[in-house]
Amino acid sequence: INGENVISLNITKRSGQNSISVSRRLREELPRIESEAPFAVTFEVDQDEGEDLEDKLEELVIRSLVILGLLFIMLAVALKQVRLTAIVIFSILLAIVICLSLFYFFGVSVNFITISGLTVCFGMLLDNSILVLDAIHRRLSGKRHAEASEALVRGTREVAFPIMATTLTTVVAFLSFIFMTDRLSLFYVPLAVSVGIAMLASIFVAFAWIPVALRGPAEKEMRNTRAADDEFGLSGWPMAWRWTLGVAVIAVIVFIVAFAWKGRFTAMETLPWIGGAGGLLVAVGLFVSFVDSLTRLHLRFWLYPLVVTIAVFAGTFFVFKEKVRTGGFWRPQSREQIVVYCERPVGTDVKLSSETIRLFEEEVLPLPEGATMRSGAYSNQSWINLEFEDELLSSAYPELFRNKFIVLAEELGGMFIWINGFGDPYMKGGRGGGMSNSTIRITGYNSKELKEISDGVLARLDRNRRVRNPRITSGDRFSRNATDETVILLDRDALAQHRLSMMEVMGHIRRLLGVENPWHMVLEGEDQQLMLTFDDAEEIEYDQVLGRTMTTARGQKVQLGRLISIEQRPEISSINRHDQRYSQMLNWEYIGTDRMRRQYIKDILDGIELPYGYTAEDMSGEQLDEEEEEELKQTLWLTLAFIFMALAAMFESFFLPLLVLMSIPMALAGVGAIFWGTGSEFD
Repeated sequence: INGENVISLNITKRSGQNSISVSRRLREELPRIESEAPFAVTFEVDQDEGEDLEDKLEELVIRSLVILGLLFIMLAVALKQVRLTAIVIFSILLAIVICLSLFYFFGVSVNFITISGLTVCFGMLLDNSILVLDAIHRRLSGKRHAEASEALVRGTREVAFPIMATTLTTVVAFLSFIFMTDRLSLFYVPLAVSVGIAMLASIFVAFAWIPVALRGPAEKEMRNTRAADDEFGLSGWPMAWRWTLGVAVIAVIVFIVAFAWKGRFTAMETLPWIGGAGGLLVAVGLFVSFVDSLTRLHLRFWLYPLVVTIAVFAGTFFVFKEKVRTGGFWRPQSREQIVVYCERPVGTDVKLSSETIRLFEEEVLPLPEGATMRSGAYSNQSWINLEFEDELLSSAYPELFRNKFIVLAEELGGMFIWINGFGDPYMKGGRGGGMSNSTIRITGYNSKELKEISDGVLARLDRNRRVRNPRITSGDRFSRNATDETVILLDRDALAQHRLSMMEVMGHIRRLLGVENPWHMVLEGEDQQLMLTFDDAEEIEYDQVLGRTMTTARGQKVQLGRLISIEQRPEISSINRHDQRYSQMLNWEYIGTDRMRRQYIKDILDGIELPYGYTAEDMSGEQLDEEEEEELKQTLWLTLAFIFMALAAMFESFFLPLLVLMSIPMALAGVGAIFWGTGSEFD
């Protein structure tokens, strides 16, 4: 680490244990272990999953508090009463306490996914409470009832149906995820349980807490407030400019908080998101300001909104198909770093691999503050991971260090070198380890026919100048992406010219490498097993064999490089079957943009002619396989069916639920625009 030799110790928690508590107990024990050790030792925690999880949860809680603060400001402006706003905000906290209590009793783990589910529900948790508050507010301020208790009861009853309808459809939509299996269930089921419990808790809070909290001082305060025709009492341009000014003030506050909390780099990174969210809120405000005029226009010219809706649907389909990057299984994006991977010929001593990677370390030492370098070596392979703090990401150090690594790589030879990060991948030395950004899997019933299909795809990959290091590997997702065999090719014409036999040459090479076949000889009356080798056989590497010489029977010295050649060929590390079908993977490194890489993979898959029962699919990164895609589609249709049944039962109609479900494709238009505008991956 950072150029110093260390002994690495990995500690894994038992299944079912809490990562944060295990991390805390371990950190508390480290000083005691250091003091009781019989020799001087210093422990330094390099990576801590528990601490990382604790930091993420702490950051999530802080973000949640910021969201609560923004909601408080917006509600205070809308309701014009701080006390009423506090009642509504407290309903969120009360719902969260109920959720956490139910998590404990039901044995639901409080982790990043479940906490994220609660954060997603913040807006929905407020909806029910605001509906009850608004209904009671109008009845009390309008003095439609002589007694306050009657206004509380009737106001709550007035919105009972819409609250139950919206909440039930949301719960049903998320709870349909419980039918997912395998790795999909690891993410979707906890999220569904978290959201479902939160929404049910919001019903309890809206119907039990809000009416009770509005008695007393809050009730008197509401009687003195006149209920306007709408929440703001304004419309048109007066409301529009006030709303725009309020959004601008909130955007400035969010930027200042981000600057003070995370620093200038993070604040500037979030500035486009703040601007985009602010623009979206301004658009919503403009729509609300002129909603009466827009409604009259749409009712008079009904064909106009119909044409616009169809055009939006068509545009959304085009954007999703051509502009939005569609990924696979969701995965957290790692911090950008510089990766150096070196692979020497098979059989290289690990000490030589370590010295090779040390040359790269010396190019960047000493490291500036905020940079961390981890390196290691095993067998004939070695690697470096160079990470930077946020402050250094925008500095000249990443590009400087990358260029230093590439300059050194140009001076070295006889090995495979791969450098990635802060630019296009750099590769040198032909075939090496499994460093690839593109993978497809081909499955079929006949292994020989499958191999022919794979070889055809491999030949097509070799013809593309942007493709590096194409290779065939096994179909096991957790196997190595690269396995090579070293092959010695004999030049028979050269052997005949020097009157050498194949057995003579191969025997000499075996003795050079220390892999001669043992044979038996009787020595001093005992049968012993012997093997002849050269004195320096343990120090000779494969790439040094070609420079050695051998003596023929006529006493002539011949360089082995004139008699043989050495090649490394990719080989499958294992044979696997999926559903009684053989499978193989093809891996390669594509040099180009991510969009070009995805399009090239699609072209490759479209160009493969597969017999009946054979499949070919993209497995780059963590892509969804066919079964998972089919399961997601089934869950989607199941969700729509559940929502339809719930609405049909509540409305006692089949037409009205269909009308409500039309809002789903309309909402997807906004989703497509957001993913396109932000450049995010739809995974």
